[in-house]
Amino acid sequence: MKAHLFLHGQLRRPTLIPVGGGTAVVFTGPSPTRDQDPNEDAVGVFDLGPEAAVLAVADGVGGHGRGDEASRVALESLAEQLDELQPEQADLRDSVMTAIERANTRLVARSPSPATTLVIATIFRGLLRCYTVGDSELMVVGQRGKLKLRTIPHSPTGYARESGLLDEAGALMHDERHLLSNVVGMPAMHVAATTGLSLAMRDTVMLGSDGVFDNLYHDEIIELIRAGEPYATAERVVANLAVRMAGASEDPEIPCKPDDVSFILFRRTPPTAVTTRRAQRVEPSPA
Repeated sequence: MKAHLFLHGQLRRPTLIPVGGGTAVVFTGPSPTRDQDPNEDAVGVFDLGPEAAVLAVADGVGGHGRGDEASRVALESLAEQLDELQPEQADLRDSVMTAIERANTRLVARSPSPATTLVIATIFRGLLRCYTVGDSELMVVGQRGKLKLRTIPHSPTGYARESGLLDEAGALMHDERHLLSNVVGMPAMHVAATTGLSLAMRDTVMLGSDGVFDNLYHDEIIELIRAGEPYATAERVVANLAVRMAGASEDPEIPCKPDDVSFILFRRTPPTAVTTRRAQRVEPSPA
């Protein structure tokens, strides 16, 4: 396994990583309003071979203290568990669930317990599965802008939006947007897991901390990531987040919530076009 762990502000620009039969572009950076404080996000990219990968974003909960410690523990627990995989093992679900439980046990045992959100995507032969705890999110977007999958944030506003009690603008601007119902680091933690989704060759997968989803509407994200070269796409996302967090707009429905930002974009790599020539059958000439 090739593991790429980016902990607490190690990146200041997008980084491209070939992984699992595709390309991942990773970014993590601290909030622009508290550059001296640690970035409490952490990002992990785990290459398990030509057709398998695990992607993860953890967002340490600053209000609980030691959020950077919590996000680090979550990703290190995942790395440890993936190291135990057998080469032929295709089902990654048990390993991911065990890693999350292991991280939760470690954090709950500490006093006071640090906490983190966590979103993990496993990709095996083009089949994606997602595991979430908290309000870090995952989206899958088709090239033409179709939203194929979106996870539900584990928060009062996230559930209210999903049930229709709040629209997206109302959820983004709500005074209790920061409250969480579920985190890694609490005894009653639970994991939401999706069924498998077959990725089309030009689908884009995005995992991100709430620094992304608190500052951009889903429609804006879709338009930014649905097409284009992956690295340039990531740069556009970073640039739009910087503008939004700077608070230049006076529109009350334009969000501005400076925060640590981390995300991963993943897209499968199309197979190389191969031109095949069929040998012509040559009939023997008549005698």
